Amino acid sequence: MDTLHLLSKIASNAFIVLMLFWMICWDKEADNPIKKYGAAYLKPLFLWLGLTAEWKMFSPNPPLYNHWPNIKIYLKNGEFMVWEPTRGTSLNFIEKIRFKKHLKVYHEVGQAKTSFHIKRDFIEYLLHKYQLKDRYTKAEVYRVHQNITPYGQEADEQSKIFKQLIFTYNPE
Repeated sequence: MDTLHLLSKIASNAFIVLMLFWMICWDKEADNPIKKYGAAYLKPLFLWLGLTAEWKMFSPNPPLYNHWPNIKIYLKNGEFMVWEPTRGTSLNFIEKIRFKKHLKVYHEVGQAKTSFHIKRDFIEYLLHKYQLKDRYTKAEVYRVHQNITPYGQEADEQSKIFKQLIFTYNPE
């Protein structure tokens, strides 16, 4: 193997590693330790390569609201349990990967139009997970809805949280 071929192979592999690093670690939240402490050293290289484009300024259809499911399980002793997905901002890097895996299911469960089978199966999953199968009387699925305050504006009345009952599950 000649020297030129070896150098080109090393350069292409180094570029692949750099791109993987960029995709996995760099383009994350500002409090990411790699971005927080490594930015000063790596920014000139990324600027030179043209890898610093951000798309925060343009979105053809910006989201106008957040929504998530809220499930209330009523127990036979008169108490109830409330389940909501954990907020993504309170999770670490590894937990966020798992959270994003389940995020689509959470959104589906919180949609009024979603099939009752999905809502029923998700309630069955929660009953099994928390060992409530023989201890509940009914379960309700709520769609929690919060308008997103436009960038640069203070949160006001529009950022209030609204709840809408979309499904009730009774034991068979």
